[in-house]
Amino acid sequence: MKKFIVSIQLVLVACFVLFAWHCKRENAAGSVSPPAQVQLVPRTNPFSLSNMKKVMAKLKAEGPKSGNARATFDLTVYSQYVYYRIDPTNMTPEQLKYFENSSGSKMMDFPFGNGAVYGDSSLTEANIQQLRDGKLYGITPVGDTLLNKLPTFTSLQYQALDTILYVPDSDSGVVSMAMREAGFSPQLLGICLFKKPHGQVRYQDTERNTMEPVRRARVWALVFGIPVSTETDDNGYYEIPYRFSFGTIMGVMFSNYRVDLKPLTTTSTTVGSVLAILKDFLIGPNYIYGGVGSCAMRDNKNFDFYGHTKQRYWSQILNAYSYHDQYCAQENIPAAPGHMVCYAVWRSGGSAFGNMSTPLFGHVNFGTGVVEKVLNGMWGGNVNLATQFPSLLGYMNVLIPDMIINVGSDAEPSYYSSQLSQTLFHELGHASQFNQVGSSWYLTLINAEIVTQPASSNPYGSGTGTDAGVMALAESWAQYIGTNFALRRYPAGFMKATDPFAGNTVGQLYSLSTLIEGEKYFFGAKWIPSGMYHDLADGSNAAEPWDNVSGITIRQMYMAFQPNVLTICAYKSKFASDNPTVGLWSVFDQYEPICGTRFLSAAINQNYTRNNCSVQPGGSVLVNLPAGAFSSTISVADANAQAQAYAQAYANQNGTCPCVTCTGPSKKCINGVCTLGSKEYTASQWVGGSPGRYKCTYHYEWPDGTRSQDYTEYSEWQCAL
Repeated sequence: MKKFIVSIQLVLVACFVLFAWHCKRENAAGSVSPPAQVQLVPRTNPFSLSNMKKVMAKLKAEGPKSGNARATFDLTVYSQYVYYRIDPTNMTPEQLKYFENSSGSKMMDFPFGNGAVYGDSSLTEANIQQLRDGKLYGITPVGDTLLNKLPTFTSLQYQALDTILYVPDSDSGVVSMAMREAGFSPQLLGICLFKKPHGQVRYQDTERNTMEPVRRARVWALVFGIPVSTETDDNGYYEIPYRFSFGTIMGVMFSNYRVDLKPLTTTSTTVGSVLAILKDFLIGPNYIYGGVGSCAMRDNKNFDFYGHTKQRYWSQILNAYSYHDQYCAQENIPAAPGHMVCYAVWRSGGSAFGNMSTPLFGHVNFGTGVVEKVLNGMWGGNVNLATQFPSLLGYMNVLIPDMIINVGSDAEPSYYSSQLSQTLFHELGHASQFNQVGSSWYLTLINAEIVTQPASSNPYGSGTGTDAGVMALAESWAQYIGTNFALRRYPAGFMKATDPFAGNTVGQLYSLSTLIEGEKYFFGAKWIPSGMYHDLADGSNAAEPWDNVSGITIRQMYMAFQPNVLTICAYKSKFASDNPTVGLWSVFDQYEPICGTRFLSAAINQNYTRNNCSVQPGGSVLVNLPAGAFSSTISVADANAQAQAYAQAYANQNGTCPCVTCTGPSKKCINGVCTLGSKEYTASQWVGGSPGRYKCTYHYEWPDGTRSQDYTEYSEWQCAL
């Protein structure tokens, strides 16, 4: 994403010694030593413009030599950044928009551009807390539009602190001279110079009993105030593209091109500190590890997250997006749209999981009233942002969410990983479905879910509203695909049931495998048939004699969603028309609503010719279907059309195709493929002569079990024993 912004508090740290040995410490959980009291004595940044001018003057006096890559001694070859401080207390939404749109700006909440904070591996996350003074410190490349606006934002008390240059690691002579000129004295030489930080980002997954790699997290390190970063791969591995010869500050940003996480720390019933929320928005989901010594960069520098923490929560969100994309690709359906803004709510009080939603505000043109209602709903409807917190509403309208995920911070829920995974896959299922049904359909869905009043403990109402059919389609599909995908990650996972029944339980939780098989309706509402899809895909089940359908793919189910399919019955009819399947309505009729008068197909007992061969005609196949094998809610003609379509599909699958050319005794056309047979000798008879010869008898055999007639040939050698 765009910014690492970190709030600030300037207390003061003693001068740090460059190249200090790495100090081992816990970085994300576990016991840590009490943080030492620190002070910040301002110290020259080696790469500040003022220091670099001195460096270039000295290098110019020395003349070009090995290690001085910039023989022209021209500072304009280096990218320049302005390092500054602001007070966000009175920031307006319009000002926030400029920061959000500035892709080159990076900010943190401590004075990270001061040279004094570099070269000390004992600078921990806890020590950094002492350096925060409520201000924000930022760095923006020269030429960025934001720099033109900042001096005009008087309410932010903008103060330019320095101009810092980015010096590539290849300019080793310039780097060394800049460090010496700024008063940094190397303490370690040789093996600890010019090392690229590398390692893994992981979190503890107690259900899988592993340290799980975090996919697509952005690991960063500061080159004396200028962030250099890289993204983790599918194994959570990273390597910073810069060779450090000095200690640095490192951390992890939990955002990427795919999902723009917006952390939001609050309570279950009220907003809390608007300023704290604003800082969260500006900073982003940024974890600051602290100082890393140059020698620690030789080996893996891992970032491991334990316990019920924000970082572990953010890790699971990133992984859910990555696995959602992977599973959708496996099923050949579109994944959720790109660059989704996701509010990661970290809430004290209330239940383990709070209100979740996928309004897709960044992808669908909703009115402001709809946006406000959804945002108010984040606090269970206890907050009216327009009247109570208008500034916060303004900030949120700048960063309107596509998805809202809500987790309680008080304690880790039972089976936290599988429950959160299923919820995330459920919400991403909505976003994936949006690609198929379109904006108008999705707008109808969000409006319906806003105005619907809960009924009989069902948050989606009684199913009698005008647009209840769209809600039924959306929620039934999201619940099915969410559970299906969660099972791939957590085969032994558990979650809360929405349609309680007797099954494999732990407390109030049910196993995912039990739920996907037995939970027929979402929230027990018989107008939201979430179990219907699984019965189309699974095999025969003795407990369900009416289910003789299997092997239906997720793509087939997905493709039946259309902008004009607005009810479950319309979906059933569309699916039946697109995918003629014997016994289909027997499954459909197990799920309410039962769809109108049923028209039955006539019997079929005739040959059908395969019609999808490259060369016609294909082979014929006898198809025998009893009367009523297919049914329709539309007409007899529609039922007969389904039966005919099934019969033709059966012939196309089982009939043979002629080959274009397939001549010669060794070749045979098998299912439209010219196949070469294997030559098998059966007899070898001596016939004499000069030279002597054998009469060999042979034939050809093919994979379909057939064989040719016998042929003979002569050979000087015996052909068969």
